Amino acid sequence: MRILDSNPHLMPAFLGFVFTAFIVVMGFALARKMRHDLLPSGTPTRGQKTGDNASFSLSTFDGVIRSLRDQQAEMEKSHAVETLAAKEAGSIQEAVWNNLETGVVYFNSAGIVRQVNPAAKMLLGYVSPFHMHVRDIFRGVTNLRLSEPDANLKVSKGSGGENMAEVVEACTLEGAVLRNLEAEYQTPAGKASVLKMTVAPVRGAKGDALGTVVLVVDFSANIRLS
Repeated sequence: MRILDSNPHLMPAFLGFVFTAFIVVMGFALARKMRHDLLPSGTPTRGQKTGDNASFSLSTFDGVIRSLRDQQAEMEKSHAVETLAAKEAGSIQEAVWNNLETGVVYFNSAGIVRQVNPAAKMLLGYVSPFHMHVRDIFRGVTNLRLSEPDANLKVSKGSGGENMAEVVEACTLEGAVLRNLEAEYQTPAGKASVLKMTVAPVRGAKGDALGTVVLVVDFSANIRLS
């Protein structure tokens, strides 16, 4: 049954139903035998009722099979609904991820890029930055600074990806969220911009550090206006 293979948590309920049906059939058979053994000698013999008993047993077994089939059909229907809902949720998430104007880069605990959306690729100037280290993907950073003081974390002014790597590592280890990080940036193709970034740690269910998310926004227009 494919439905049980793909939903192992339903297996105990299904086995319980089968076991219950088996007990009902066996109990009926045992009760019929006991009644036959206790009948007076003048009552009809087993041979005289064989046809009726066989017919009743077959009907009972048929009912159990129908119930099992109905339950399987209901399980398959429920699985189909859950699968459709999961696909719809996945489509919504993909649409949001691909159309965000804010760049999103997720680094694992080792500082390696594991997820990056199209906006981040465009802002940072990389076609495929997967598996790059934070110091490499941000090597075009210069004049890294905080636009406003932040009590959670100190940032050393400097150039190159090493400073950005230190910031990401510190946020990951300390669990600090940095919302006002700015830097001048130049893509590998030579396009200059001013980036405003938010750095936030990602924690697991037990509070363990899984990595860091960096949100990137092109702040160049705001700088020119000011």
